[in-house]
Amino acid sequence: MKRKLRLSGLLVGAVLLAATSCGQLKVPGASSTTSSGPGQASTDPREALKKAFTAQLAAKSFRSLDASKEEQKPAAKNTPDELDYIVYSALIDQPFIVIKDNTDITKVPGGGGLLPKDYSRFSEYVSKETFADFIAKNERALRLDRQFTLKADYVLLSQNEIEGFSLNWRKFSEKYPVSEKYPAWSQGIVGLSNIGYNKSRNEAMVHKSFYCGHHCCSGSYIFLTKEQDGWRIKKVLQAEIC
Repeated sequence: MKRKLRLSGLLVGAVLLAATSCGQLKVPGASSTTSSGPGQASTDPREALKKAFTAQLAAKSFRSLDASKEEQKPAAKNTPDELDYIVYSALIDQPFIVIKDNTDITKVPGGGGLLPKDYSRFSEYVSKETFADFIAKNERALRLDRQFTLKADYVLLSQNEIEGFSLNWRKFSEKYPVSEKYPAWSQGIVGLSNIGYNKSRNEAMVHKSFYCGHHCCSGSYIFLTKEQDGWRIKKVLQAEIC
């Protein structure tokens, strides 16, 4: 509809411009034979109209180009890509797991983490390129979907659900009770950050948190490398504990 309106506006302007050029557009109170003498500016209203319509057409053309560019801009991605889910899956080995459905590193029950600023702490385990990408990626959170490739079953919980359980952890234990496939040591909620990569995408850095009730939480930075048979954990570095 917007495109049709723009085209209509341009068409009307072109018709009016053509009419003034041919002398077919009459302006009330103006003589069609108005002329100017040597050294005098023309006072013919048609000339002024032509200039006005030309400027209007040019302005509309620029606006149309700008609008077309805006329409062609791709929408910002709000979910991880296929490689991210492959790396996430390499971190998980529990028979059953409950996962936070967003990658906000600052909203971890029991105390959110902060993005690290000093690369020197991580230089032994990861390249500066991967570290910088990790920082940049985690400036905004993404939504996690059921695209993990796990042998185990898993559940995704929203931030609101997690906050509700944090107020009464017994409710979590009742909904997800300890069992053979869900041992006590793994009973809790796992949080995953966005993943940073190097340009070759064969090195990765991710933050993983674990919340298991009041005053029971921890977080780690995990560094991975891509081997011939898949992604392997290179180092786990303790980040926080409560």
